[in-house]
Amino acid sequence: MMMNSPLDYDVLLEIMSYCPATEMAKFRLLSKECNKRSYEMSFINRHLHRTNSFLGYIFYYKDNKWFRNHSCFVSGVDEKDKNRINLAFLPPLCNVSIEACDTHHGILLCVDVVFKGRQKIPDYIVCKPATKQYRIIPNPKTRFGTVATGLMVISSNPIRYKIIRVSDTWARVGRDGVYNL
Repeated sequence: MMMNSPLDYDVLLEIMSYCPATEMAKFRLLSKECNKRSYEMSFINRHLHRTNSFLGYIFYYKDNKWFRNHSCFVSGVDEKDKNRINLAFLPPLCNVSIEACDTHHGILLCVDVVFKGRQKIPDYIVCKPATKQYRIIPNPKTRFGTVATGLMVISSNPIRYKIIRVSDTWARVGRDGVYNL
């Protein structure tokens, strides 16, 4: 497809503004001009509004005084969006922590550790903060200490994902991280 006039780019950018983020990468490969104009703030604002998307960061931190997990959203575009994304829509759990994420699709893997007797049982929750959807998934057998956790989205419509949990038979998990004794 050959772009000869500025009108062609305007039409193409109008079409791109309705596309999901997963398709944007393909359009940006068409030309340098198309790529450059798709990063302009006017286009980004129009795209975010039309696709009901967000641009920003979820900051996750631990309160050292009370040992609670907190998260907050910082918008990269508009200050009025800062209260629209949070994890308050999750079921009332004890102390949810973010373990993994797929930033391309906006999906988080959250874990809430529940103590049953002397045993720690994790509740795994896959959520999408932009749409406030979540699913509590069955608990895996956690006989050994978790060294790392990952999340990978396989397809977006319908959403299909894989969760990878790496464990070690000799790993001991402490407050400051994983120790291998």
